[in-house]
Amino acid sequence: MKGMQAGLPKMLRLLRAERALTLEEAAKRTGVTRETLGLLERGKRHPHTPTLAKIANGYGVSLEDLLDLEEGRGAHGKSTSPVDPGLPERYVEGYEEPKARPEAISWANLLNQQAKRVEHTLSRDDHSLEDVYLDMGATIDTHILFLRYRDRLLEKSSITMLKEILQAAENRINAARKAAREAYHLRYQQALREAEQGAGNVYQLREQRRQLEERERVLDAQDVG
Repeated sequence: MKGMQAGLPKMLRLLRAERALTLEEAAKRTGVTRETLGLLERGKRHPHTPTLAKIANGYGVSLEDLLDLEEGRGAHGKSTSPVDPGLPERYVEGYEEPKARPEAISWANLLNQQAKRVEHTLSRDDHSLEDVYLDMGATIDTHILFLRYRDRLLEKSSITMLKEILQAAENRINAARKAAREAYHLRYQQALREAEQGAGNVYQLREQRRQLEERERVLDAQDVG
């Protein structure tokens, strides 16, 4: 917690100041409530990984760097040890055996939680291009982070059940990303047509898409397993 109090709150304040955003504006941009952002900036709350993923996505920075600061390592002190992403520990539905590797279950929960968030967004008839963009960005960042630890998690998880849980969660988040990509493409084409008719910023739309595609390329390059 000391590392988090020393590094992460200061960085969050700096990122918001660099963008000249009020807390209210930052909340709209990141999808994190004004109250939560304020607590994080003052070091009064310990953030879960999905929250940091939203902030990183909204500010256009690396999720890994924010997590490194939270863990007290600084932006360049990378760790290769599997870590618990900070979700509540619970049993996975359908399995009753005690968890031999709680960090593996927490990672599975994190992947499933992000996939569920995407599924919920896409189930709404009124989801916007921005909704899909934010969810897809958080999904990519979450998956990239998981890949950082996946091999070591699988090595440590000698129980076949745990490997199956991790694989099922990764399959789900991959499916959610694919569905989000298709939904984004449809909304993007519509928004681009409207922008070209004077109802939006064509450059901003194309730059947003370029950044998203670049992040997908980074994920695909790392996902060699």
